[in-house]
Amino acid sequence: IVSCLQYAPYKMQLLGKQIPVAYLVGVCTDPAYQHKGYARHLLAEIDADLAKQYRLLLLYTDIPAFYQPLGFCHCYRLNHMELPARFDPGQKKKWRSGTLSYQDIAEYDRIYTLMTADMDGFIRRTPANWLNFLGDFLCDEGALFRKDDAYLLWCMDNGKPRVKELGYGNAAAIADGLSLAAHLAAARGYDSFIWDAPLSAPLPPGITGKIMPYVMAKLCGSREKAEE
Repeated sequence: IVSCLQYAPYKMQLLGKQIPVAYLVGVCTDPAYQHKGYARHLLAEIDADLAKQYRLLLLYTDIPAFYQPLGFCHCYRLNHMELPARFDPGQKKKWRSGTLSYQDIAEYDRIYTLMTADMDGFIRRTPANWLNFLGDFLCDEGALFRKDDAYLLWCMDNGKPRVKELGYGNAAAIADGLSLAAHLAAARGYDSFIWDAPLSAPLPPGITGKIMPYVMAKLCGSREKAEE
C-alpha cells in the first residue's frame, strides 16, 4: 500500500434536511511515492464510488491548495481563540468525568442537538458515531468531562492545551466550560489554551477571536464546488 484514506459516514443538517455525507480522514501517501498523483487518483476513485450513497465529501486539511483543484472549497469557519489559563479549583467540582456509557452518550447527544438545533452544516451523530469519536479522542489521551448542561473534551495538541469540543446548552455553560479548561491548562503549567468555537456560540463578555476557514467540501461525483 502506497496511498490510502478512510471515511466516516454521517448525516448533515442543512436547510432543514438531513443529507448523507462522507467525512474523509487519513489521506496519506508513503513519502517515497509522493508527487506522483497516487492520492489524487485515489480521491477520484472514492469520489465516483461514494457518489452512489453520499451527497457531499468533507475533510479538514492544512494543505487546502492540494484539494482545491479537485473541486473542494472551504465551507465552514470557526472562531479561533487563545484564552488565558487561570487556577480555579472550585470550577472542577462542578464537573464529573465523562464515560462511554449509553447513558452518558445520550446526554452528550442531547446537549449537542440542543446546541446545533439552529445551525446549518453540523453533522448528526449516531450512538456509533459518538463511540468512535470519543473512543479515538480518549485513546489519544484526551480528557472528557460533563455536567447537566455541558460537556468538555480537553486535550494536548502539538504541545498546547486545547478544547477539542465544548458542548453547551446555554451561555452560562460555555462560561463554565471555559473556566474548567483554563484551570486544567494552568494546572499543567501553561499560560493559555486554544478553543475553535462555532461562530454562533454566545461568548462571555470580553472574549473575541479570529475567524478561520475549517472544513472543506465537494459535491460527490462532480468537479463543481460545494458552495454552488
